[in-house]
Amino acid sequence: MVGLSEGVRGMAEALLKADGSGDEGRHDEALRVFFAEVFNRPEIVAEGAAFLARTYEEKEAWLAQRVGTPELVQEMATGQAMLTCLAAGEWVMQRDFTRLIRLADGMLAAKMHLKSEDCLVLMLAMASTLALVKQPRAVSLVNHVLECQKEGAEIDEGLLNEARQRLQIADVIGASNQATREMWDLRFLSPTKDWDWNGPQERQALRELGEWLTPEHAAASEFAKIVPVVWWDLWWVKSHQVEVVERSEEVAPWTGGLLSAEGPEMGGEFSGEEEGAVNEEQRLRLGWFLAGGVTGALAAVLLQVMAGGAGKEKVETVDSGEVGTVVRKEGSEAAVWCNEERERLAGELVHVGRLGAVKAAGWAENAGFLSGLTADLPSQSQMYRKMLALLHLDPPKDAETRMMVPRLLLRRGADEELVGLWEHCVEGQTGMRLEIASAAREALEQPSLTWNAEQRTRLQRLCEVNG
Repeated sequence: MVGLSEGVRGMAEALLKADGSGDEGRHDEALRVFFAEVFNRPEIVAEGAAFLARTYEEKEAWLAQRVGTPELVQEMATGQAMLTCLAAGEWVMQRDFTRLIRLADGMLAAKMHLKSEDCLVLMLAMASTLALVKQPRAVSLVNHVLECQKEGAEIDEGLLNEARQRLQIADVIGASNQATREMWDLRFLSPTKDWDWNGPQERQALRELGEWLTPEHAAASEFAKIVPVVWWDLWWVKSHQVEVVERSEEVAPWTGGLLSAEGPEMGGEFSGEEEGAVNEEQRLRLGWFLAGGVTGALAAVLLQVMAGGAGKEKVETVDSGEVGTVVRKEGSEAAVWCNEERERLAGELVHVGRLGAVKAAGWAENAGFLSGLTADLPSQSQMYRKMLALLHLDPPKDAETRMMVPRLLLRRGADEELVGLWEHCVEGQTGMRLEIASAAREALEQPSLTWNAEQRTRLQRLCEVNG
C-alpha cells in the first residue's frame, strides 16, 4: 500500500483481502464498493484507477467484465487512461462490440472534458476499432480529435491516418448489415489469412462490394488485399468495361444488373474473334456476383405484394405526450440530429432528380423506383438505403408512400442503424412516428429477423408510440 493516499488505502486493502479469500462473491462486492467510493471522488479517481490497472495486471479479463463506462469516463476526465486502455483492450480481443460502443458513447458525451494526449490517442484507437462496425461513432470520435488538433493539441498522425483509412473502407461497406460489417472487420484484422468465401454471407458481401466499390475509391487497394484474386480480376475487368461503355455514350441493354458484354467495341487490347471470346467468358464468369441486383429487385416486389394495402392501414392517433416513452435523449437534441442528417443526405442525393416527384406524387406512380427496381437506383446500391433514410427525415406527402418507406428500409437493413434512425425520427418529431410504430411491430413479428434483447426492447417502445 506504499504510495497510496489515505482515501484509497483502506478500500485497496479490503479489495486485496477479498481477492485472496477465494470467495468470488466477496471479491465482487469489494470491487463494487471500491468503484462507488473512489470513482465518486474526483480528487482520487486517477489514483484509484491506476491502482486497479497495476493490481489486476494478470487478471485483466476478470476486471474488464466488471468495470463500467461511468468509471472509465471518470478516469479519462482526469487526463489519464490506464484502466480504460486495459478494459478496452480486453473488449477488443473478445470482440465485445456492445461494451466498446457504450464506451464510445460515453467518450462522446463527455468529450469536452477529454482532451489530454492519452485520451485522444485512445479515441483514435477506438475510431479505428469501430469504423467498420459503427461508422457514425468512429466519425464523431475522429472529428473530436481534429477539433482538439485545431485548438493546439498534439495528435498521433499515424493513428489518425489509420482511422481515416478504416473509415474509407467503411464508406464502401457502410450499407451492409451489421453481421456483414463485422465479417469484413475480422478479415481486415488478418488480411493474409486464407479466408473461406464460399458461404452465403460471404457471397452476398462480394455481390455488394461489386456494386458499391469503384476503381478510383481510396480504399480499393485495401480490398484488393482481402478478396479472392480471381474475384478482384473479374471485378476490375467489369468496372473498366462499364467505364468504357459510359465514355462511348452508348448504353448497353439493361439485364437486371448486368451490362451486356456484346455492346460496342472496347477499343483496347482485343479485337475480332479474340474480343468476342473474352466478352463471352466475362459474361459467364461475372454473373455469379452480379446476380444480387436481380435478387434485391425480386425481394422488393415480394415486399410490395406482401404489404398489400399497407398504406390504407388505419392507425390510431397518438397524444404527443406519449412520445416520451421512447425518448432516450432530449427532444431538441434529436431534432438537431434529424435536421443535420437530412441536410447531409440531401447533399449526397442531390443528383437523384426523382426525389421531388416521390415526395409529391402517390405510391402507384413511384412504386418501382422506391422498391429499387429501376436502373438508376437499384435496391442493392448504397445510395438506395440513403434515399430511404432521407425520406424518413423529410417524409413524402402521400400516406401510402409514408407507410411503405420504413418497411422498405427494414428489408434493406434490419440492424442497429435502422433502430437508431427510427428512434431519432420519433424523438425529433419528423412526422413518421405512426408509420415507424407499424413497421416496428412488423420487425418484431418477422421470424426471419434477428434482434438482440436490447434492440427488441427498443422496438417494443417504438410500437408503444402508437398506443
